[in-house]
Amino acid sequence: MLKFIKSLFSSSKPELKVETPASANSTPTTNESENTTKELLKQATSLKKENKYDLACEKLQEAYQAEGAENLTIKERLRLPMYLQLAERNEEGWKELNRLTLKYIDVFSQVEIANQMRIFLQNEKKYMEAVEFAIWTLCKEIERDRFNLEPNESLNTENMTPESIEPRIAALLKKAKKPHLAEIISKQVSDYLHSTQHYDPRAIRDLLRNDGIDVI
Repeated sequence: MLKFIKSLFSSSKPELKVETPASANSTPTTNESENTTKELLKQATSLKKENKYDLACEKLQEAYQAEGAENLTIKERLRLPMYLQLAERNEEGWKELNRLTLKYIDVFSQVEIANQMRIFLQNEKKYMEAVEFAIWTLCKEIERDRFNLEPNESLNTENMTPESIEPRIAALLKKAKKPHLAEIISKQVSDYLHSTQHYDPRAIRDLLRNDGIDVI
């Protein structure tokens, strides 16, 4: 935010008052700040389309530091790790995803971040790890749905059945050449989802290593 310094001078002479247009020295309005941030995001998109990925990353970081950046959505912030991946800076991209996970802990952001982690790993052809994050995304969706429940309202558990879970992981397992594991993993995940309301990523990983599955 602009900092203004007011200098006071004492003088016996009559004070000369100069009218200054408000736009010249006023703090940017919310709309002006948002327009600046959105314009930077558009520039980042254009650079990406030109395959100038490093420059696109720099432009995104500029947008995140600009006035009004606090109003950006989590989806807009999730662009950076994916652009870093396009720039073949995968380690930086994964670190950024983890940073966002720790910073934006509301139930809605957590769903978006978990799913983007799945996509990131899928892009790297790490299909087994992507299975883990497909399941973790589902855990986060259930936590979000519980958060949204009205008093005396029951949770819809339809997405916690093996039949609903299997389509979410079948394609990844097929790419990993392990389609035969889809049914057993879906059943074990369903049992886990019903067993607790406090999901733990370490439990997901342990679950996928049970009974000789050794997915991760």
